Amino acid sequence: MKKRKRPPRGVDSLVAILERGFEAHRQVMLDCEERRDVRHREVLEANRQALDRQLESQERVATGYTTVFLGVADALREVARRFS
Repeated sequence: MKKRKRPPRGVDSLVAILERGFEAHRQVMLDCEERRDVRHREVLEANRQALDRQLESQERVATGYTTVFLGVADALREVARRFS
């Protein structure tokens, strides 16, 4: 029966180096993904705040238009009352 050759010792150290490299690469990728997620959340929050401000502004404009139209309607009623 023939004995199996044992892999050279350098192969074991190469495996360890590759494993450490893979783990370091994996950790870097996880860190990058976390930073991207944080940026994404910040952008979403900024967009939400901008939309809230825009909505408030549009509500003020709509209230202004309503007030103007009510004033015009009152003026037209007054003119109609005077000419009737």
